[in-house]
Amino acid sequence: MIRCSAKFRILLLVLLCILSGCQKIGNREYGVRFWKLPPWLGGGISERIFRPGETVIDYPILSSVYRFDAGVRDVSWGSDQQEAPVQTRARDGNEVALAVTVSYKVIGEAQRIQKLIRTVGTTNEDVQRIVMSAARADIRTYMNELRTSEFILDEPRYKAVDRVRESLRERLEPLGVEILRVNLDGFTFDEQYEAKLKEIQQQREETEREKARIATVTAKKEQELNNMQASVNQMIEAAKGYRNQATARGDNFLLSKENRAKAITAKGEAEVEALLEQIEALSGPGGRALLKLEIVKQLMKEKPKFVVLNEGESGQSLNVNRLDTNDLIGQVGLLEGLREQEKVSSNKKESAHEEKK
Repeated sequence: MIRCSAKFRILLLVLLCILSGCQKIGNREYGVRFWKLPPWLGGGISERIFRPGETVIDYPILSSVYRFDAGVRDVSWGSDQQEAPVQTRARDGNEVALAVTVSYKVIGEAQRIQKLIRTVGTTNEDVQRIVMSAARADIRTYMNELRTSEFILDEPRYKAVDRVRESLRERLEPLGVEILRVNLDGFTFDEQYEAKLKEIQQQREETEREKARIATVTAKKEQELNNMQASVNQMIEAAKGYRNQATARGDNFLLSKENRAKAITAKGEAEVEALLEQIEALSGPGGRALLKLEIVKQLMKEKPKFVVLNEGESGQSLNVNRLDTNDLIGQVGLLEGLREQEKVSSNKKESAHEEKK
């Protein structure tokens, strides 16, 4: 029994060697072996994948090698007549034909490729069909959210395309297909909507040009306003300078006049005080003697040769007695008094001068 079993094994190995061959995996391919045996003999999808350029021993009767393109593949609608445009409607009901390109590739991981074979297919065409089916559905779903006028605006259009790409990634990457890019190559509406869209686009461009013109005029006017404001500020500063100078001159003039007024007031007060002293002196007991003394001083100053003593009794003639002044002064007896008075006046002046110091 044991000998038969050994012979059978040897025969099986010889048969495998006779029937086996070699094949090479392409430079842009991944390969996976599928054993055509019952599961209890190890049949099914191999856990090992063959990388690009790797040589594989082939057993045509017992196994098959599934090959998948490892490079980037594109599927397009509406360009180069590869596929017809994706027909859909805008949110406002306008029919629109979309030209779209989707770029994808197979993920080179054993578990992802095994799942791809189990759920999608065993050829590149199977992978392409699942990509096209999912992409067509997502394009219609998310591009339908745009209104006709939003197709000509970059931001809402790009956002819709991004939602298509993210949805495809969530659906296909778990199956082993990586979505690289989704590009909206173009879009067309029916003639009526196309004309309306061109009109909207023209109005939008005219509006943008008008906004630019308004912005230019506004900037120019702002510059003129700034220049005028600078000129006004300069005039205000000059006026302030003139005002400050005039104020300073006025203050100096007022101060000089105040000082002069103070000097005049002080001089007047001194004269008043002197007059008051004279009045007080004249009002006292010696007032008559001082009066006589003043008469003598005036006579000495004028040096008269005669004096009028009194009028006639009738009032119609004057009795004039010619007298010598020196005799008159001697008769009055005030020469000594005059000298004493001059001495007193000199002492008063010296006292006043000392007080001012």
